[in-house]
Amino acid sequence: GIDIIYVNSHTKRGKYVGDHIHLNFTYILIADESEKLVINDAENTGVNWFTLDELFENVSEERMKSIYSKLIDFALNFDEVKEWKKLVL
Repeated sequence: GIDIIYVNSHTKRGKYVGDHIHLNFTYILIADESEKLVINDAENTGVNWFTLDELFENVSEERMKSIYSKLIDFALNFDEVKEWKKLVL
């Protein structure tokens, strides 16, 4: 999914950041949860694997929930995903 998100001014790492726009590219990754995650601390923290059922427990930005819902609905109705789910479930 591609979305344009308006971000209000805020403080990040002790520095003021003015209003700005994010061009957000959101995607779903289907992966083996036993794979090791590599985290770049300068870019993000708290990265972890979780199931779709746990998704909204792990979303701290309310405005992102509708974006994720839209993308998940698309992915779950995509024929290749349906075929993959038959193999692993």
